[in-house]
Amino acid sequence: MDKRYYIYLAIVIVCIIAIGIGVYAQIFYPNSENDTLMIGKDNSAIIQANEAEEQAKNKFNTMFTNTLEYTTQNIANKAVRRYSNKDLVYTSNQYIKEERDKYELNVNVPYLNIVSDNADKINMQIEQLYVSKLSQIVSAQQLEYTIYNIDYIAYVNYNVISLVIKATLKEGNNPQRVIITTYNYNTDNGNLVTLDEFLNFKQINKSSLQNKINKEIEEKSKNSEDLSNIGYTVYKRNPDDNMYKLENTTTYFLANNGYIYIIYPYGNNNNTSEYDLIVC
Repeated sequence: MDKRYYIYLAIVIVCIIAIGIGVYAQIFYPNSENDTLMIGKDNSAIIQANEAEEQAKNKFNTMFTNTLEYTTQNIANKAVRRYSNKDLVYTSNQYIKEERDKYELNVNVPYLNIVSDNADKINMQIEQLYVSKLSQIVSAQQLEYTIYNIDYIAYVNYNVISLVIKATLKEGNNPQRVIITTYNYNTDNGNLVTLDEFLNFKQINKSSLQNKINKEIEEKSKNSEDLSNIGYTVYKRNPDDNMYKLENTTTYFLANNGYIYIIYPYGNNNNTSEYDLIVC
């Protein structure tokens, strides 16, 4: 066969491939951040961003130092301190004690030191959720040996205080619980800051974030099912639960590294230490 035939054939094949790549790029470019086949696109920025978010996620458990950290030192807010000699957030109740055959306690309870209705509500919720359990344990109402730890971290970002409390509770032979609550307070107007306000402030695309959450929960759900199928006792997630919708998400905060942390703490209502963490 004439060699020219093979040359022409090779040229045609190359042209078809080039056209195919061009069409592929035009169609799938908007989703290129999730496209592992995106030929010729530099994904290094996306990879670096994902790695940075993963590093921020890994630091979550080391955040709880029972302190208030000022990300912005030059804040000018209208908050009136209830106790002028105390910071905006301080440890109001510290209880470290071990009683043989009864309990082991390491409790650091924060107090939002601001005169306002919402600050009072936050402090009351902290009292009801955390301090009442401490009183129950110490007053010998707890029949099983109990290990109870509470730590917190608070950040001031511009005119917002983000307070995050993490407790671990082990009662007898029950599985350990991890309980996490967050409070985000605007020091200028005394309002609670919504997740939507944080997302708008950081100009985060809500649709993309929702897809990210859905993907993360679906993966965790599958992993849980796989572990359950081989005999492990695990907390099973329901990816279709409305709790994962952004408008229903209630546990979140803005950290000193500029990231928004979104948390789904299953131990708040169940005997489990599992929680899912999204960083954006």
